[in-house]
Order: sequence, then structure tokens, then C-alpha cells
Amino acid sequence: GQQMLIDYTGDTFIHSDKKLLRNIIINLITNAIKFSAEDSEISIRVKVANDAASISVIDKGIGIAPEDQAHLFSSFFRGANANNIAGTGLGLHIVKRYTDLLEGETNIESELKKGTAVTISIPVNHPNL
Repeated sequence: GQQMLIDYTGDTFIHSDKKLLRNIIINLITNAIKFSAEDSEISIRVKVANDAASISVIDKGIGIAPEDQAHLFSSFFRGANANNIAGTGLGLHIVKRYTDLLEGETNIESELKKGTAVTISIPVNHPNL
């Protein structure tokens, strides 16, 4: 019952490491699905402009407590409210690590019981410039 809403603006192609970018997106979407109710919406927003791509995955799920947010990128860290949900605690660590390898930035905004938005921004290398 979950619905994916996709909004893509800007250049059609992103020139980056295909495997790293695919793993980032898979981890973000998997987390959004896992931590959201069955009848919720998940938004994927991509904007490519000024030699950069911004990719956001936004859910209306359980959210992340403020005291847990500082540890989100640590290996095997699980938020206190995620104990009953299957997972290893590696997803956001992988997202952050791979985004760093792409020389990008990772940002998370979250509120308990309202949802989470994870945004990565990466440089785009256009071969025709």
C-alpha cells in the first residue's frame, strides 16, 4: 500500500559512480519503506543543477529521536524506537561512507512520529564541459 512519489528536475543524466549511487539510493529507499506504515507515501526528489545533484528520500515514518541523530552514521547503530524492526544498523553508515567517496554531503532531518528526510548532494561531472 505504500506509494512512491518521484520528482526529477534538471539534466537527464548524472555522471557518477553507478554502483555507489545505486547502493546509496537502495539503502535510502529500503529504510523509508521499512520505517513507514503500509499506507504511507514516500517521496523521492532529485534536482540536478549547477554541476551538482541533490537526491532526497522523504518518509512519514517513525522518525528518529534527537538523542539518536548524532549516532546515525555509526556502524551497527540502531535508534531506540527501531528495536522491533529488522535491520543491521549499517544502512545510513553505508550511505554516508559512499556519499563521502563521491565527494558529497549527507543531511538528515527527522522528527519522531512525523518522518525522516535524508538528502545527499554530490558533484556531477559532465564530460562535455
